[in-house]
Amino acid sequence: MCTSRIIQIRDALVFDPTSPPDDDEFDETLEDMRDGCKMHGKINEKTMKIIRPGDFQKLQSFGEDAAEMDIGNVFLEFVSLGDANEVMTKLHARKYDGRFLKYVSFPEDKFFEMIVPL
Repeated sequence: MCTSRIIQIRDALVFDPTSPPDDDEFDETLEDMRDGCKMHGKINEKTMKIIRPGDFQKLQSFGEDAAEMDIGNVFLEFVSLGDANEVMTKLHARKYDGRFLKYVSFPEDKFFEMIVPL
């Protein structure tokens, strides 16, 4: 059950810290998540984000509030709670790049405080 218009997609991209970050890979992953989700709900594309290595360092200043975030996680804001719920219902068992994605609701206040400014 969805509790927010914001969905966090965990493990969308698995980041290897021993390799230099590939901006194209981050961009492609974000686009893939958007494309897969927008078939089931309307997304505010202006606020969609993927956590990059530099972002992750900034998020650590939020302490425990950042505990469930990692490099490669995607955040999407949906126009309505119904749209977000439809996405979570339809895509709960979706595989991407050979692994199952985890879709979870993310608090709107934390999204606008922590994620949007990145």
